[in-house]
Parts: sequence; C-alpha cells; structure tokens
Amino acid sequence: MKVIKKIFDQLVVQELEFLEFKKAWKVLQQLRPKLTFEDYQRLTKQMPAYRVFVLAVADELVAYAGFDIQYNLYEGKHVFVYELVTDEAHRSKGFGKLLLDEVAAEGVRQACEMLVLTSGIQRLDAHRFYEEKIGLARTSLVFRKAL
Repeated sequence: MKVIKKIFDQLVVQELEFLEFKKAWKVLQQLRPKLTFEDYQRLTKQMPAYRVFVLAVADELVAYAGFDIQYNLYEGKHVFVYELVTDEAHRSKGFGKLLLDEVAAEGVRQACEMLVLTSGIQRLDAHRFYEEKIGLARTSLVFRKAL
C-alpha cells in the first residue's frame, strides 16, 4: 500500500496494488453485490490502468474509489471513476468527498482535463451527493443494449 495523503494521524488515503485489492472487497461489495471476488480479480486484471484508492480510518478501510486515466474525443484526457463507495457504517461523515477529492488531485497530477463518472439512474442519494457536495454537473445519459 502506498500512502497518497495523510489527512490526520488516523485518516489516510492509500493506493492499493493489485495483490492488495482483497483488503477492500468488503467495502466494494456494497456497491457491486452481484460481483464475485473471482470476477473482480479477473476483470481488474484485464484493466491494466485500473487503480484503487482507499480511505482508512485507524487502519479500517471505510471508502473505495476505482478509477483510471482515459482519453476520448469529447472529454480529452480525463480521470474516469468506475466505483466510489463508502462503507455503510461510515456514510455521511465526509469520507466519500475526501476520497474523491484525492482522485481528482491525482487527475490534476496526471494533467487530466476532467473528472468523469457515471451513476445508475436509481441512485438518487448518490446523485445529490455528486451535485451538492462534489459540484459535479449532469451532462449526459448513458444508453445500453445487451449483446
């Protein structure tokens, strides 16, 4: 684990290496309950640019952010957040914002132009958080079709 930022003695943002991802599984599983740990390992192994930042309070992991740096024609170089979740026992304490702020800071360090994430339409509390606490703007809809 690489320390990204020590906020207080007991509050630390860390980056996990691939072999350490299991340490954060309990938190991530709250966002992705249908995902098995085996599928999580297999899929993240196929995503070589996928990175994980976690927020730990007194050595307990309380928040998880999975992201990578991407390029496309409409956002340019950007940090794309796949997952952001705070352990249900630790929500509404500002941990998600602290962690996402560090992901954004990493985007700045990597010369990104934007921070981008998608969120399921049913996650109204998350949308309120993104807009009111983080200052993100709704800019598009995502459309899907199973193949």
